[in-house]
Amino acid sequence: MGTTQHNTQAQKKFTQYSTQYSIVAVNKENDIYTANVVVPNEKINLKKKLTDFVVPIEMIEKLTGFVFLPKLKQLNLKNLYTDNIRKCKLPLTWQEM
Repeated sequence: MGTTQHNTQAQKKFTQYSTQYSIVAVNKENDIYTANVVVPNEKINLKKKLTDFVVPIEMIEKLTGFVFLPKLKQLNLKNLYTDNIRKCKLPLTWQEM
């Protein structure tokens, strides 16, 4: 996750992250589903689908230096967007949110 340093009028520095991430985990009928997305911290074309930003959880871990869901990873995690979508449905477009 890259950062950009900015100076305010008061010359105070703050950090603005270039990307944002989200990790969603759902337990549905004894299956664990995850949805992991990384989106740019900028205006996004509404024609893009949320699935365009789906990444493996390992990518987010590498970018952040954190380990997410270590105990759940021992299980066979399924992708909320691609594996048995009828059980769990997340919005696919920004308009659905």
